[in-house]
Amino acid sequence: MTYIKYPNVRMYWSFLPGMRMDLIANNMTVNRFSEIKRFLHFANNESKPNTNDPSSDKYWKLRPILSMLHDSFHAAATPEENVAIDEMMVPFKGRSSQKQYLKSKPKKWGFKVWVMANSDGYVNCFELYQGASNTSIKSQYGPIGDTVIRLCHGLIGKNHKLFMDNLFTSVPLLRHLRDQHILVLGTLRLNRVSGIKDHLLDGKYLQRGWTSLATSNDNITVLRWQDNKLVHTISTYAGAIPEDKAKRFDRKSRTTIEITLPYAISEYNRFMGGVDIMDRMIAHYPHGFKNRKWYLRIFFHFLNISIINSWILFKKSIDPNLPLVQFKASLVWTLLQLGKQSPKRGRKSDSFTQLPTKKKPTRVVSTPAEIRYDNNNHYPLKTYAKNANRCHEERCHSKTRYICQKCEVPLCPECMSNYHTKNK
Repeated sequence: MTYIKYPNVRMYWSFLPGMRMDLIANNMTVNRFSEIKRFLHFANNESKPNTNDPSSDKYWKLRPILSMLHDSFHAAATPEENVAIDEMMVPFKGRSSQKQYLKSKPKKWGFKVWVMANSDGYVNCFELYQGASNTSIKSQYGPIGDTVIRLCHGLIGKNHKLFMDNLFTSVPLLRHLRDQHILVLGTLRLNRVSGIKDHLLDGKYLQRGWTSLATSNDNITVLRWQDNKLVHTISTYAGAIPEDKAKRFDRKSRTTIEITLPYAISEYNRFMGGVDIMDRMIAHYPHGFKNRKWYLRIFFHFLNISIINSWILFKKSIDPNLPLVQFKASLVWTLLQLGKQSPKRGRKSDSFTQLPTKKKPTRVVSTPAEIRYDNNNHYPLKTYAKNANRCHEERCHSKTRYICQKCEVPLCPECMSNYHTKNK
């Protein structure tokens, strides 16, 4: 339902031949699907916390599944050297006290999530925004700074490089992260560094591609770079050198020119977009049905995140050229095969005589490796097809009327072992 979209969910179960989706309709009825979606819960409603308590968990309905996903993301892969922190929106326009409005986002209404991701889009850690804190104790890093520190709990002492935009950066936060052996590079709002304007060259004296920088006694560097507009960065490890070149269009001469690109700007452009990559992958194949229940909207969004995380890991270890839509289709087919129950083995009852019934030949499809090599319930089954089919074992050239009852591919009984053994 993510990569084949219909205006109405019930169209997948339509009786029209050109509209009905047999892969869905033949494995679950529409009433069963509606019941599961209606009664899907992740927490006991009787354990609802006190909503008048400002410190209560606003997402208690999803906390068990969110905690499980949080732990799974950390266990499946370790963070890369370069990670980025940014905000993500879960689109939602229904009724919820946690709904936010961000005018700079493509989806302006929804739930805000703080996310730490690798440069390839893999989500390592996340935290749902629960509103402004009402505690009387104020942190020196601010509420957003405390969020960054919580997201970085898996990076301490490993010399990772962290990239952030100007919403998160501040001098006290950078000093704290440096003490934790985490290097930081991010854009900067000048009002967060007192007196910095006196140490930087005024923008009106900078030509396009020129740089001005200032470094503190404890090696925190603020850089000003002139492009179409002034860009400011702050970092505990990156400055202007080594420089690179970038091509820009000059409106006055109407030609493409080369300008100087500082090292801090080059690093930021290269590694900052991990969360945006995840947003783009989700937008390609989102779930295709609406729901008024806010917790289901968040659940399906994180279900998409978990699938894309799996796809990223699959590409790294097995097939780097596999498209996302093909991965999703293979995942669905594999889950459907794993859910099938094999017939019980043993002596048949003598109370009645079971006559063989003719069975239509099964359409041959390629078997995923997860099914083919799992060494579980692969037994020969004789079919009553009119014509024998070619055996799928590569070294066999015979025709057979036997199939593997789990893989549903033609196989000679003597070829079963070779076909289901992975060549080293």
